[in-house]
Amino acid sequence: MQEKKNILTYEGLRKYEEELHDLKVVKRQEVAQKIKEAREQGDLSENAEYDAAKDEQRDIEARIEELEKILKNAEVVVEDEVDLDKINIGCIVKILDVEYSEESRNSIRSILKELQEHHYVEIEKVRGNKVILNITI
Repeated sequence: MQEKKNILTYEGLRKYEEELHDLKVVKRQEVAQKIKEAREQGDLSENAEYDAAKDEQRDIEARIEELEKILKNAEVVVEDEVDLDKINIGCIVKILDVEYSEESRNSIRSILKELQEHHYVEIEKVRGNKVILNITI
């Protein structure tokens, strides 16, 4: 099964690469030091600092794996070449919150990133150039 493409701008790609580098170079070393210090305290069975450090290590490794997968399947979009007559990465769109009758302007990039991170979106209807999303929060 082919993995889905992760469409990113150059800015988004750079941010993911910087985060990955920070996790691998800085955070891994910090958590390794925390684990080492916790081990030096003796009995690990009742050592909350050791457990916390191991949990942090697990979270860091999970995020590294996630970022590597995102970057492996990244497709970079050149924002200057985006067709602004269509909703696409790099576009700014007006969003109407029908519940509160509030309108806001957001970039598609920021909207998709937020929704992707939280798995809250479901496409309800597509009408012409409008997409109605069912967002569960």
